[in-house]
Parts: sequence; C-alpha cells; structure tokens
Amino acid sequence: MQGSCPYSPSEREISEHNRQYEDFEAVQKLKMWLKQSLNTNSDGWVPNEVWDAAKDAHKAAYEEWIQTARASEARGDDLTIVKADKLWSFDLR
Repeated sequence: MQGSCPYSPSEREISEHNRQYEDFEAVQKLKMWLKQSLNTNSDGWVPNEVWDAAKDAHKAAYEEWIQTARASEARGDDLTIVKADKLWSFDLR
C-alpha cells in the first residue's frame, strides 16, 4: 500500500524504546543539574585551579544522586540505586 510504513514495532519494542528514552532524559537532566551546580562547561571541564573543590563537589553530587535513587527505590519507583549508578555518566564517584 502506497504511503504506509512496512515496519511496525512490537509492543515490547515500543516499551523498550520508551524506557530507554526516559533514561536518556534523566541523564540529560542530571548533566544539566551538574553543569549548573558545579559551574562547569557542557563537557564537565573546570579550570585546574578549582579542580580540588570541583572534585569534592562532584563526589557530594554523586552521593546526593544515590540518596535520591535510594528514596525512589524505597517508594517502589523505577529509579533504583543500580540504575542510578549506571546512568551516572562520569568516572568519578
């Protein structure tokens, strides 16, 4: 049929896509929050002279993120501690 799409995703594929998109949005919001909180550029860079303070603030932000996940998990929400750690896109923890 002209004008129709030959691909039709299954309910499982749609559900997986929606879950992945929610995770993507969560990571973007997290990065924006960190950028504003730590006063960094969009890549997370800070000047060398403020690195020690930024490193301490970064560790505190990670702990706050994990506390948020802990509370979410306790309520039975989707954000678990394991998921929060996986979504944290930085090496420093």
